[in-house]
Amino acid sequence: MAIFMIPVTISTGFFATAMVLLIAFAKDRAWVVELYETCLGLGLPLGPLIGGLLGQISWRVPFFTCGVFMIGALVLSLTKLKDRPSARHR
Repeated sequence: MAIFMIPVTISTGFFATAMVLLIAFAKDRAWVVELYETCLGLGLPLGPLIGGLLGQISWRVPFFTCGVFMIGALVLSLTKLKDRPSARHR
């Protein structure tokens, strides 16, 4: 039974880390939390539905689509996120 809790623990850590990073880099924290919760609330029920629809084309299409979104997120992260100055450089 404990083996089934591993994915839950991993995803909980991911969601918490994402929330902390979003709040840390945000100028308007309330808006960021609202947007995060909205995307989470829509993504949890719609993700499997869209994945199932894409899976009817081919079993590879959902994985390819996820990869495209991950590469897009990487590009956005690399171009939009800036390093914060450390306390030493202030």
